[in-house]
Amino acid sequence: MSTTQVEGDRAHVRLPPHGSSVGAARRFVTTTLEGHGLDEDLVDDAALATSELVTNAVLHARTDLAVHVEVLAGTVRISVDDDDASLPVLRDYGSTATTGRGLAVVSEVAAQVGADPLPGGKRVWFTLRAVPTQSTGPVADSNLPTVAHATEPAVRAAVLRDLPVALWEAGRRHEEAALREMVLFHGERLPEAFDAWGWFGAAMTAHAHVDRAVEHQVHEQRRIETELTGPRARPALPGVETVTVEVPLEEDLPERLAQLLRTLEEAEWRAAAGQLLIRPALREVVALRDWRCEQIIAQAEGRPPRPWPEVLADDDAARPQGRRVREAVPAPDWDAAVVRLSTAPVVAVDDHDRVLAVSAVAAARFGWHPAELEGRRVVSLVPPRLRDAHVAAFTRYQVAGRSTGVDRDFVLPVLCADGREAPCRVRVETTKVSGRTVFLAWLR
Repeated sequence: MSTTQVEGDRAHVRLPPHGSSVGAARRFVTTTLEGHGLDEDLVDDAALATSELVTNAVLHARTDLAVHVEVLAGTVRISVDDDDASLPVLRDYGSTATTGRGLAVVSEVAAQVGADPLPGGKRVWFTLRAVPTQSTGPVADSNLPTVAHATEPAVRAAVLRDLPVALWEAGRRHEEAALREMVLFHGERLPEAFDAWGWFGAAMTAHAHVDRAVEHQVHEQRRIETELTGPRARPALPGVETVTVEVPLEEDLPERLAQLLRTLEEAEWRAAAGQLLIRPALREVVALRDWRCEQIIAQAEGRPPRPWPEVLADDDAARPQGRRVREAVPAPDWDAAVVRLSTAPVVAVDDHDRVLAVSAVAAARFGWHPAELEGRRVVSLVPPRLRDAHVAAFTRYQVAGRSTGVDRDFVLPVLCADGREAPCRVRVETTKVSGRTVFLAWLR
């Protein structure tokens, strides 16, 4: 239950660590600032930034929190207090990520952003002015834990062999977004958030434990490559880069990984049912997630490590051992006739990487009949050496909602019906259909 106090130009509200607190804080800030007669755009910016700070507190501090609003001398200062003493830590997330960037979002709309320690907790704050002031720049985000380089050797470790880096990096962002969606989804429905979200704590800490080990190894390998060959020696195709990672086997890690799998599988079917904001992950991302967790669980039981298998792109292809099969995501309700009857070479693709429709001239260009392409996954038309990069780019779009590959020309090779590769100049545009995204690829 929330408690609100107003003292002249200052007001604050105390809230529980519950998903519903995000909306409650937003309404509190909006009502307070509107009561001061402030500009509508400023009120909207303040509500957005508050939502990000409270979401971080709900997800990661999981303690009672307080939202403070001060309107003094034309400056609005809003702060969020919680009882977790861990200050925000900078993470290297791109501007297109929808997770791991809460304070970066705040810094885009705020004049100043900061974080201060409190006795037994912390305060994260921002200010807004009617006239823009010099920004202090992005402050480190607390969405994910700091990468810790362990100095003490682990007694036991599981080995993840040949892990594909680009696919892992994209899949990690999708998983973090899915966990965020799940905790807020359940948080709106569970009365005692702190106790009821034990499942989230287990899932998130298992996810972070494994990814810290992977991230450390990726950074270490890239550092060694740079020392040996110079700073410009990064792989031209990061999608084919792989690493072998040792993951320390903490005593309860297998149980927490099993919880992580259950949580993410629930997120998949809820996303497919339209109950979450994110789209379901592509099958390669799901396969890597399952392989990663199941390898650690199996090795904890004494079984030998198995390298990452190549996941075939065709939907009817053999799946890696232990993979769970989930129902296909329904296609968006979209009239495909506009593409099928087009005299231009154009292909329509849905937001789950499947061909919805193709014009006859586009299919003929690569030796296909339109009926052979419709329903096929786009990744199956990408040469194997580029498939991880394609899946990674598509997953980043799913999470971020935008991509550098949209609304610009680029050249990529396409697999023809006879197995040859043909270079193709493509321009991708997007359109929205009942909340779903349809991509139109014009072959020029």
